[in-house]
This record gives sequence, C-alpha cells and structure tokens, in this order.
Amino acid sequence: MAKLAYDYTHAELVDAFWRTVAKAGVSNSGLAIDIMAGHDRAEASYLRGVLLSRLELQERPFTRGDYVRLSKSDSRCIVSSVNPYGDYYTHGRAEPGKTYVVARTIYEGAGKWSLCFEGSFDDRPYRYPAEHFEKVEEAKVGASAAV
Repeated sequence: MAKLAYDYTHAELVDAFWRTVAKAGVSNSGLAIDIMAGHDRAEASYLRGVLLSRLELQERPFTRGDYVRLSKSDSRCIVSSVNPYGDYYTHGRAEPGKTYVVARTIYEGAGKWSLCFEGSFDDRPYRYPAEHFEKVEEAKVGASAAV
C-alpha cells in the first residue's frame, strides 16, 4: 500500500503539496493542456487539508480502510455529500444501514472533517461530513459492506 499523506514527514508533505499545486497551476494556465488537471486540483485540496490539520493540531477521526456507517443519531436520515465550500448537493447519498469503506479523510478547516468512500473516488469525489458517521468493526461488517 502506498504511503498516506498523513504519514509523510513535514518535508515530504510540503514537497508533495508544492509539486501538486505547481502541476495544477500549469495545467489550468492555458499554456498547457493536461487531462489530469482535475485530479491535480483534487490532490492539492487534499494535501492542503493535511497541512492545515497539522498546523491546527487536529487528529483525523478516520483513516483509509476504516468501515463506517451513519451514526445512531443519524440512523433515520440520508446524508448528502458536500462540496469543499460546505454547500449541500445531492450527487452522493449515504444511506442508513449501509457500511462504507473510507478512501480519504479530508480536513476542511475549523475542526470540520469530510470522508470520501471507496467506489466514489474520481476527479470530483463525493465528500460526506464525518460527524455523521461512526466506525464499525470489520468483524461486524460481514456481507453488508457497500462501496
């Protein structure tokens, strides 16, 4: 498994962020056409969150590979995904009773975290507010895992 950005040293993280922002800037400048430009922007946003979480001494609530479900307090509702600016939209929906596998934990700032799930990670992954989810032990997941 590849090294997670949260496991980088400070120097490795700053270097990765610098390279990604530079790529995203060149790809969106009009000087070059890069079919990966969208991915570069998503990666830059992710690395920005990692840097910010370290500066604010925030511990991530979940990590890649964790199994999660809607928390008991949210067990009767459908949670919509959010964009990086906190506005709700309905492209992605987390449903009660389903188990999801965390692909990324993203720090949005001001103590807010978002989750991206396996199977929904692409150029514009759906982000779900982490406060609506709780960790589920792998042994309890069984055949109900949804990705």
